[in-house]
Amino acid sequence: MPKNITDCYLYQKQGIDVNIMKTLMTAPTVNTDTDNFKEVVYEFNKRAPHPALYKVLLSKSVRLISGESLSGGFPRSITSIYAHDPKDKKNRIIMDVTPILRIKNVKDKYELSNNYAVDILVAQTTEAMLHLIYSAQPNVLLSSYDIVEDCMRVFSSLFEYIINYLFKINVIKEKVMKCKYLACMYFVKNLMGKDFDKNYMGLAAKVTDITPIWQNMILANTEDIMFKDINTFIRGIGELLGLSSLTTEAFVDKWIYVFGIQTVYGMEYLPTLFYMIISASSGVSTMNINTIENVCGASLLKEAYMNLLNKGVSKL
Repeated sequence: MPKNITDCYLYQKQGIDVNIMKTLMTAPTVNTDTDNFKEVVYEFNKRAPHPALYKVLLSKSVRLISGESLSGGFPRSITSIYAHDPKDKKNRIIMDVTPILRIKNVKDKYELSNNYAVDILVAQTTEAMLHLIYSAQPNVLLSSYDIVEDCMRVFSSLFEYIINYLFKINVIKEKVMKCKYLACMYFVKNLMGKDFDKNYMGLAAKVTDITPIWQNMILANTEDIMFKDINTFIRGIGELLGLSSLTTEAFVDKWIYVFGIQTVYGMEYLPTLFYMIISASSGVSTMNINTIENVCGASLLKEAYMNLLNKGVSKL
């Protein structure tokens, strides 16, 4: 079964289930099947990178909610979730558009809240498309060698950047290689939920340029329990890299500070990592996209984005 955001260590630690459920039950649904939404659709179609995304925006498998009339929508760390919708008891993507959509006073027409809102809506809809595919048939995405390699490169670069930010490990080349290789292992075992077999070992070696000796040493000194969640992984990597003062709290705080609150689940959940790639590649400033681009490289992010987009629309 594909991983759900509720399975994540950080989600469980936050204890936000009650707030999420309250939002699902009480937040007004944006009626996309009405003339009042036409102005938004018009702007959306002008900016969408593929016409198929229009189908996702209006799909019955996606529910747009706006908490404008309440205290707000989802927590800032979550833009969408795949959940059992209490409104009609069906599984779908629930997408929070509270910050980007509002109702005009005239005839209750929907309008975008600012000049950047349409690009955010396009990015969220692209993520919703991939989120739907991942939740129903994860292997459609995870069987693509190009997607796995791109995402592995992105994740290992982001992870190593935070470790280096905290401990300046880049002065020792072997430590950087070990850190990135361990991040690749965690990406496969935790985010993808796959066994780290010979194919993934070879891909991780390609991504990190690690030597066979160091690779074998890492494999001999790691156990599956280390990759159970971000907490066990941080503890394990601290021991293996000799970073005795490394804590999960320090790592997570620095990740949020550097990349933004909306990226926090990118440490544990593939759809959030996809959203980071989509946003950084398309210039959507809901997170610290310039930093993400500097860490990963614009060309890698663009390649990853196009591979995800093309695979996604091919399955609609």
